[in-house]
Amino acid sequence: MNRLQKAVIVAPFWGDPHHIGTYRIRQFIQWLVSAQVEVILVRAGRTDRCKREDWGTEVTVRDPLGLHSDSETGTPQDYGFVPTRRPNSIRRWVAYLLLNPDPTVIWAQTAARHPAVLELGQKASWILSSSPPETAHIASFLLARRLKAELIVDMRDGWLDEPLRPRIESVPFQRWREGRWEARILADAKKILVTSPVWKRLLEERLPRTLGKVTMLTNMYPVEAGEPVLRERKPNETGQLKLIYAGRFTGSRTTRKADRLLKPLLTGLRSNPSHGEVKFMGDLTREDLAQIDEYRAQFEEVGWSLACSPSVHRGELATQLAKADGLLLLTVGRATIPLKFYDYLPARRPILAISPRGSAVSQVGDGLRQVFLLDPEAEDNGVRQIQQFLKSCSDPNVRYEVPTQFSQPELRRVFFEVLGL
Repeated sequence: MNRLQKAVIVAPFWGDPHHIGTYRIRQFIQWLVSAQVEVILVRAGRTDRCKREDWGTEVTVRDPLGLHSDSETGTPQDYGFVPTRRPNSIRRWVAYLLLNPDPTVIWAQTAARHPAVLELGQKASWILSSSPPETAHIASFLLARRLKAELIVDMRDGWLDEPLRPRIESVPFQRWREGRWEARILADAKKILVTSPVWKRLLEERLPRTLGKVTMLTNMYPVEAGEPVLRERKPNETGQLKLIYAGRFTGSRTTRKADRLLKPLLTGLRSNPSHGEVKFMGDLTREDLAQIDEYRAQFEEVGWSLACSPSVHRGELATQLAKADGLLLLTVGRATIPLKFYDYLPARRPILAISPRGSAVSQVGDGLRQVFLLDPEAEDNGVRQIQQFLKSCSDPNVRYEVPTQFSQPELRRVFFEVLGL
């Protein structure tokens, strides 16, 4: 292997097939390799080990608390949370009180002083970490200081801005403690990557010292989808439309409820005579399924059925989305752009996006003809937007152009500019 430069990537979740951050890290690796950069990837696991790969070296650092498991096969049944002892609410409360920001910081500190990581990381040009968990940034911050390398912080989700963990907002002391870590890390960072324009604005307004450091690097279209192909679309002989919602509702953000999609959609369908099926593809929770069942009879009254099916491989999902008449998106956050948004766009089908006015999804979607935006707080319940969406779904000739700003070549160019390659 003849590499000119070296990058250390801290991604404790690497190997977890359920962690969507894996897609982003995999792309970073591919881009770095294409630029002849050797990659040292640091992950968490049950035991210490080093494994050579075509792109560099994967270093597994044992998690002292046993909060991480790992799998050579990468199959869902092999990976999961493996506690070393029975859960105890008091012990958990004490751990969060004593450990900042959370117990996974023990792994971060261990990884930052691990002999194999320090040895392999010698002469590294960059230390790059991606979250969540935010403790990955703590490990990279400590490593960058020890190895005297440039620190690149990839904030795939916000830390103090629209946090994934409710504890940060509900416990002022916790927000203060984590804010100190965040401020120290971002002050040292050479560059900061965010995934939406709202993340960028919130961060720069709250921490003016980040001005000039923050670059928006969105997620990208799935490689599994291949190059979008314009296919002739035959008229629907039955007149039945098929709408697809991919993914879960309640999950990382508990405020995302199924009824926040179903209620306005039902109102729009009542004012627009039509027939069809709404299909939910994903690993839905019991709460999700219960809410869908509550609306089933009301949808049937207006000629629509509700169906559910398990999640599928991302490549298969791309095929299913392209066959649909329309796609449904729900996001309650103002800063985040769901990964499924980038799955939807290459399908070239109309997208009904229910998202607050001024959100990142509404800002990006406002310039795309393919996206029909519906503000959940709209006084008319978005009836007009749903009517226009259904009209587009019914047109067999509709095929939208795929935006280039989320394509691999464009995002790779931005990534290389950040690193100075």
